[in-house]
Order: sequence, then C-alpha cells, then structure tokens
Amino acid sequence: MAPYSMDGVALITGAASGIGRACAVAFVEEGVKRLILADMNTTGLEETSSSLKTLNPEVETVLTRTDTSSPEDVQKMVDTGVENFGSIHYTVNCAGVSTTSRAGSAELPIEAWDKVINVNLRGVWLCQRAVIQQMLKQDYLRPDQMRTGSPPERGCIVNISSIVGRSGLVGTGAYAASKHGVLGQTRLDAISYGGEGIRVNAVCPGFIQ
Repeated sequence: MAPYSMDGVALITGAASGIGRACAVAFVEEGVKRLILADMNTTGLEETSSSLKTLNPEVETVLTRTDTSSPEDVQKMVDTGVENFGSIHYTVNCAGVSTTSRAGSAELPIEAWDKVINVNLRGVWLCQRAVIQQMLKQDYLRPDQMRTGSPPERGCIVNISSIVGRSGLVGTGAYAASKHGVLGQTRLDAISYGGEGIRVNAVCPGFIQ
C-alpha cells in the first residue's frame, strides 16, 4: 500500500517563524505543494517560502500580510488563497503574541490584555470562522484522498494553544486566559462542525526556543 500523501491546500497563520514555519515545513514533507502563508512579518514569510521551495521546487505559496485580529485582513487572506488555489483543506491557526513582562491580573495594563486577547483569541476565532465558512462551501474529499476507514471530510483545522492553556502559569497575564479560550473555542467548533465534515483540534506546546 502506498504511503498516505497530503495533496490539498494548507493555510498557516504565524508562518514567518517558530512553530508556524515548522508546521509549513511539515506540510511540505507530508506532500502538500500549495500553501497560503500569513503573518505580519513579510520578510519572514519570504524566508519561509524560500525554505519550502528548497525542500520541493514544485511548492507554490501565496504570502499574505495579515493581522489576524482584523476581520478585513482575515477575509482577504482566505479570499486570496481561494482565488489562487480554489479551496482550503488544512489550516493551522498559529499566530500569537504574549505580554512583554511577567504580570498577574492586578498588575497587567489594560492595553496589554487587549493586545494579547485580540491576537490569540479573537484572531483564532476570526480565522476559524472564515475558514469554516469556506470549508462548508467545499465538496467532501473523495474516499481515495482519505486514510482508510476515515469518514469523508471537507477539511481540518488545528489551533495552537499552550500548556498554560491547560493549567495556567504565574505571571502570564492575558496569555493563559487567551490559550484557555482557544481550547474552549476548539471544543465548541469541533462538536458544532464535525458532522459537516470539518475536524477541529488543538495542540498545547510547551516552551520552545
């Protein structure tokens, strides 16, 4: 039996560096050749794109400068990707920020709370909302495109939460709250859209370089 190969279209936010860039690399290593890469850091996006094409010269990328807290930016990201590739099958919502200083709720400035929540939670919700709306328009994938025994799917979404989204950590301010929220949103949409062929999961990484 031939090894399974992912041949759909992948969208990754926060793709300019870190976990987002690593996810883009993993997609290409699994067979994806069409990727929509989004971030505020356009230089980093270009570097990610170049590294992917080094892995596989057949890779095509669409790069979009996207503020995930902006509904207009998010919709433009999805629309641009669909205009170029026709659909979106896989999404990783990875864009995120943290507060610059260790602080608890009593010491955290309101503007610091708003910045983190707007990107980490509102941003995930906006991206997931726009992608789900797109996936609901798409046909189910053909059985021969799925793993043996898997039910038909329109697409799948992975949200990046955090270990502090499971337990909390002193001094993480709005970050822990935002990552708890990501898990709640993931659970909600997983049960809301699983029957529509859209699979939604979250992962909770620990500290990385």
